Amino acid sequence: MQDSQEYKIYKQSILDADGNITIIDKREVEACKQFQISFIREITEKKILEVAPIYKQLNALSGSLLAEEAEQIIAARDAIRSISNSMQEQVTNIIWDGTEETRIAVCDEIEKIRWS
Repeated sequence: MQDSQEYKIYKQSILDADGNITIIDKREVEACKQFQISFIREITEKKILEVAPIYKQLNALSGSLLAEEAEQIIAARDAIRSISNSMQEQVTNIIWDGTEETRIAVCDEIEKIRWS
């Protein structure tokens, strides 16, 4: 199997014939962090574009809009970025002791940090 990003965040549940579930968890902490930060950034971009498409953001910054509308767009964008930056910082600040015993719990903690 290749050593890819997908493999490093791999988690699978297997149901056997007796109805027992086995979970195979091969997630690596740094890969989980990278993936979660990437996912947070992706959702951040979508949220900003929901507030104002790129052309409106550019118009707000260039002074082509009324001051009040421009301020609303910039304030909304900055508020979303602030939340995103906070979540990314939370992910980055999670410390793993490097032991196999805590790897899964740390990955679970990382994955809990997300947009609601």
